Amino acid sequence: MIDEKMWEAIEARYGDGSHTSIRRIAEEFGVPEATVRNRVKRDEWCRDTLRKRLDDLRLQFHIGIALLEEEMAKRLTHPLESKRMRIYSSEELAEMPRSSFVHVDGHPVE
Repeated sequence: MIDEKMWEAIEARYGDGSHTSIRRIAEEFGVPEATVRNRVKRDEWCRDTLRKRLDDLRLQFHIGIALLEEEMAKRLTHPLESKRMRIYSSEELAEMPRSSFVHVDGHPVE
């Protein structure tokens, strides 16, 4: 019986970026090759854990952007917020005096 700690070690070895064959990994841990292959397929292990982490971060980023867009859409449709918030064209912005701009923290732009 293979315990969970050993599976974690096998998965880490599989995803360490060295692209060692499953056969070699199975030999290193004394586990049947078919057993490792089945676990890789079942749990959808990623060969490059760094790439997987990067993909996870990208997904989190896109989810965050979607949530922000959803919140902005709510605010823009709210009667009070829509009067305070306005999107200006670049031409309109160029004509405005710098004193009308304010940083996010509330201080005027110099």
